[in-house]
Amino acid sequence: NPADWDRLADLLLAQGTTSWCPTLISSPLRTYAGALERVAAARAAAATPDRPRPTIIGAHLEGPFLGTVPGAHRPEFIVDLDLEWLAALPDVVALVTLGASRPGAPAAIRALRDRGVAVSIGHDAPSAAAFTAAVDAGAAMVTHLFNGMSGTHHRDPGLAAFALTEPGVATGIIADLIHVHPRMVRLAFAAQPAGSVVLVTDATAWRAGTAGELRISLRDGAPRLADGTLAGSCLTMDAAVRNCVRHAGVTFETAVAAATSSPARVVGLTDRGELRVGGRADIVALDD
Repeated sequence: NPADWDRLADLLLAQGTTSWCPTLISSPLRTYAGALERVAAARAAAATPDRPRPTIIGAHLEGPFLGTVPGAHRPEFIVDLDLEWLAALPDVVALVTLGASRPGAPAAIRALRDRGVAVSIGHDAPSAAAFTAAVDAGAAMVTHLFNGMSGTHHRDPGLAAFALTEPGVATGIIADLIHVHPRMVRLAFAAQPAGSVVLVTDATAWRAGTAGELRISLRDGAPRLADGTLAGSCLTMDAAVRNCVRHAGVTFETAVAAATSSPARVVGLTDRGELRVGGRADIVALDD
């Protein structure tokens, strides 16, 4: 309801976030329409001098067309790609995470990119050929690097290794130091060209005890399912920048870029994310 969005706006601004993507996890296809209508209504709510608001870029659909590594997503809600359903999505959708191993993934990626929707590969263990086909079709990012994907074995490189070595593909990373060890955060920044790492919070409303129909609780520093599976994070973006600098050996300038200009590029925003003449004055002041 509107009061919930107001509360979210206050909390996000307090964390230094001026633009964001509300994220919907895997659910039955029929449930998305109502949720996207609410996101669209919240996006249309104008900021006022006494009620500043962070901009809602658009919704991120993390599912339901994921690959073979569901993580905390309910497997029964993960389905094959439906091109007609994707074609009918409202323009409030800005980003879609899908599995590169899904039949028809390249066609779906091209169709989304033609509409200006950014596509990320995630929750998957694709072959090298499937990954390359997805990138060639226009996939721009990999969702939460190292989490919910095949890893970095030296004889069988998985999705994480493909992403780290693929020019032009950004890698989202949850720098709460729980999802990803500080050394692996450092590796991600060191392995890729400048501007390729995108800090994401993957934050869930863990205090409510649910995320969609999932029951979650905060244990050992992160929201988890009853069996201990990580179910998002309680990370804020200012903390992500701090963790990169203080614990992962990332320079301050590089960490800031990963929270600003790099994510702006992934979702096609050219008016914010850096300080320049003519850009939006989305400016965050950080104290000591």
